[in-house]
Amino acid sequence: MIDIWKGSLRLGLITSPLSTTDELPLTSIPTWVKKEGFYIISLNTFVNLKSGCRISVWLTDSNQLHYAVNNVVRGTLLDSLPQNTPLWLFFDIYANTTAVQLINDDAPWEIKARGTDAIKHYQSACDNGTVPVYRTLLMIVGQKNCGKTRLKKMLLNEGRDKCLQESIDLSSSCSINIDESRTWTIIGLNSEHEPNQTNPIVKDVDDIQEYDSSLIYNIVLNLVKCRCAHTTDKKDKSWKDGLIEDFKATYSTFNVPDTIRTLIIQHIRQMKYSDAQSALTFLMESSKAKTINSVVRRQLHIDMWDFPGATFCYSTHQIFLSSRAVYLLVFDLTKDFDSLADSGYEYQSQKNKDLTNLDYLNFWAHSIYCHSANNSITLKSGEQRLSPPIIIVGTHRNSLSEDKNRLINEKFIKLQAMISKKPYAAHVIEPYFAVETVNTDLTDIETIDKLKKVIEQVCFDEPYMGEQQPENWVRFETALNNLKRQGNFYASLDQVCEIAREENICSSEELKTLLDFYHDVGIIVYFGNTQDMFLKNTLILRPQKLIEVIRRVIYDESNSTMDAMVITSATTSKLSTEDGILDERLFDILCQPYFNQKNCLLGLMKKFDLLCDRSLPIQGVTSRTFKEYIVPGRVRNIYNEQQQLTDKEEQSVIFYYDFHGFFPESLFHRILVRTIRWTQSQNTSQTPKLHYKRGRFFLDDDHDLILTSAPIRYARMKVQIIRIQTYHTSLYPEPTMVAKVRKFFETLLINFRDSWIKRLSSSCVVLCPCGKICDFHKAPYCTNDFCLHFLNLDECLSNSIVNCGFRRISTACFKQWFPNVTCTVSHSPVIEKLHELRNSFYDEATLPLWLRSASKLLNVTSDENDWSSLAKKLGYQKTIIDHFNSDGNPSLQLMTDWIVRSGNTTLGLDMLLALLKQIKRDDVIETINEGRESQHTLPPVFISYNWDIQDEVKELRNFLEKCGFSCWMDIGQMGGGELLYEKIDHGIRNAKVIICCVTPKYIVSTLCQRELILADLLKTPIIPVMFEDTPWPPFGSLSIVLSQLVYVDLKGVGGHGGSGKKADLQ
Repeated sequence: MIDIWKGSLRLGLITSPLSTTDELPLTSIPTWVKKEGFYIISLNTFVNLKSGCRISVWLTDSNQLHYAVNNVVRGTLLDSLPQNTPLWLFFDIYANTTAVQLINDDAPWEIKARGTDAIKHYQSACDNGTVPVYRTLLMIVGQKNCGKTRLKKMLLNEGRDKCLQESIDLSSSCSINIDESRTWTIIGLNSEHEPNQTNPIVKDVDDIQEYDSSLIYNIVLNLVKCRCAHTTDKKDKSWKDGLIEDFKATYSTFNVPDTIRTLIIQHIRQMKYSDAQSALTFLMESSKAKTINSVVRRQLHIDMWDFPGATFCYSTHQIFLSSRAVYLLVFDLTKDFDSLADSGYEYQSQKNKDLTNLDYLNFWAHSIYCHSANNSITLKSGEQRLSPPIIIVGTHRNSLSEDKNRLINEKFIKLQAMISKKPYAAHVIEPYFAVETVNTDLTDIETIDKLKKVIEQVCFDEPYMGEQQPENWVRFETALNNLKRQGNFYASLDQVCEIAREENICSSEELKTLLDFYHDVGIIVYFGNTQDMFLKNTLILRPQKLIEVIRRVIYDESNSTMDAMVITSATTSKLSTEDGILDERLFDILCQPYFNQKNCLLGLMKKFDLLCDRSLPIQGVTSRTFKEYIVPGRVRNIYNEQQQLTDKEEQSVIFYYDFHGFFPESLFHRILVRTIRWTQSQNTSQTPKLHYKRGRFFLDDDHDLILTSAPIRYARMKVQIIRIQTYHTSLYPEPTMVAKVRKFFETLLINFRDSWIKRLSSSCVVLCPCGKICDFHKAPYCTNDFCLHFLNLDECLSNSIVNCGFRRISTACFKQWFPNVTCTVSHSPVIEKLHELRNSFYDEATLPLWLRSASKLLNVTSDENDWSSLAKKLGYQKTIIDHFNSDGNPSLQLMTDWIVRSGNTTLGLDMLLALLKQIKRDDVIETINEGRESQHTLPPVFISYNWDIQDEVKELRNFLEKCGFSCWMDIGQMGGGELLYEKIDHGIRNAKVIICCVTPKYIVSTLCQRELILADLLKTPIIPVMFEDTPWPPFGSLSIVLSQLVYVDLKGVGGHGGSGKKADLQ
């Protein structure tokens, strides 16, 4: 397969490999044609190949060499090849061929992520032909009013002297082509997606001239190479004459036309080098430059997006921040890094401005890092970096003081020092650039040219560049682009299906794969898997236009005027949109001019968790004529703790979620929306109370939940559960309620990682009660956000004592927040009792029988699967292995030492069993398992369920245990973390049967899906029990697991003559 193509190509097969490159002739034809065991063909005989063509060759069972061009089968190249003989494929880089590259024939990773069905449909589409695609996004991002739009104009060589204002809606976004002369040309509204077609006659002349030039260059290079290989005399003044004689003897007039021969001889005579070695050095350097230039000269299509810098656009990161993009991170050089930045919120007071100008750069880079996939790139230099790349550009260079070069260097050094400590450091491209975008001079023009070169090179380094895509898919995209140029913001699914049929995409499965792929790479917005019919039947053709709609609906600052125009009812007009309540009539106005797609836009905003329905009536009003929505992004009221009733923290359970440096406001808004939906689904009777960066929710008659976002630089969320009734014996909230809340947030964050922020990192922590005096305020128990320090909650729940670095902390106060653990998994150690070592060895008599029996089997001497092989796989050093060997039973000492070192837990034993499996000691594994089963009775029934029906599942468990079946179910303090996952894994692997308690929430729960998929992979029998009405088979990934099973219905009339649930239970 060939990716880089510049001319004719010869290929063939040989029956014996070449030991060195010295055996290679100058050309395969005519040198190898008459030799036995050499089979050569020139592809120009069959097809006129062009730059970018992909050649595929394969050997058939009948020993014929077939070939395809761009995945279209063309026929047979060679036949009558020898049978039962190894064959080696070779390429003859001849004439104007400059490079050949072997590439992987893999599907794009976005296709792979969609599963095997998507891969199958993609490969089927490729059978009709593919074309290489050189396309990417250039996203210009940064703070508001930092000069992004001016920089875009400079990149396009236009409007340098005009006074421009920064765009706010991406309407100035454009597409550009970088042609062979490296000219950036904007594609107008009436242009085609493909590059402009030149006159075919002129094109042919250019191709002929390029062919002649490349042919002359390669022949001269080969002649000089041979001359240098056969002579080392640097004083040979007649080396040019010798070169001409070599040419005449090697290349006949049959191979090289007379016109080309004359030019070659003329070129040799004009070479100004003292000897052949100097000429070779120059020609080789020219070859490298020519190869690089051949890459750069391929036409590149870039969609350039000038991203608004106002804070309102941050909620749309989930739509626009793509892995298939190059990012220009722009900042104003005149602004002090340590000064507070303008957030873009006009209502936000100076007190609540959280970030400095340097923090904003960190925020943008961290956002790109978290929203993109983890794609590693190895450059030609061997350097490793991550994709997508980030290029940093400072603007307003000439507005600095006279010593501006020193100031720029200081800023770049400070910026580099910050970036080097961040997880996104490998995304950032060096060097950084400093330009002036207003009154430019020659230096700025040169800097812009350097910036263009870096952008081009970085683009071509991306792994998806030159990716082969089905030819009819590319034609389909061109048809969609025509709709965009006609001003269409969206298209119906019926329109898209008609376009697909015209481009020979007739399968609905292939069309779905195509649309999902274009959605994943950021070309369109389409949700074909949703249950919302408006979303399912609509494609957003211009995703960047969504920013304008979202700005109007979510962050519009002219609410008071709009309210007066729209809401005329005396009652309704009292509702302030600053509380986050949006009336349906106001929403209709804000959706203009896209009112025809109101339902689709509403579905998108719900999909992105920007708003949710206000399902409960207003207090004192029995009914509402119009719908209302809760929109956290519209909340303007700032919570004033001095004017509000204080929430007694002694009646509260407080823990935090630490997001490790990145917790954008848009993520907090999504959490608020999901929490509103969850609490409203719990049949609560009151509407949540929202303030800026704060929300209060009603869990039940006795409990409230408060979520508070810390200043953005601390990347923290406070979770406070309050018991509001004081007549209870305990002031603390009910442990089951605390566990239920934590379970909800753990599941929610896992869902966000799977579907949105791929690199979102979080941990649940609690405030450390050590009372350490802080370094800044010299006070114990300092409540300043900067001075707080925390303990990991999972560690606290799994240990009696933890060390915070200042003192040892008892964790009993944290464990009392949660229910007692009631799961039936054994918590006893693997080895019940260990006596002190005698003579540095464990006493065999004190160890369990199964361990002693297993060690006898493992002591069998073998070079591959004895105890020493196991020790090496466990990572023991040679000195320790020799120490074990000095004992009479080294296997026993090794296994005992490993179990003790790994914490004397079943996890360490499971790792030991896995490594025994690798060295093929199934006999030892069987002995250990049989001994362990006789020592401990494991629960035969594992109950998988969603916490919303925990009380009903408890009744089922009690019934089964009364019948003699011990059951495993997680109840209590295992709200998340490694402790929960380890115990769930242990419970499923040792269960004889899995009972899955089916509800709609169970089907969509990521954790429940993982439990059932693991059970299916282990081939453990599964019994579905229907607790709530759910479509059968259910939708999603569990349909594959459950569709062939018969369920027990505990919510219907029952399966025993209509006698109801009691009969089903029995």
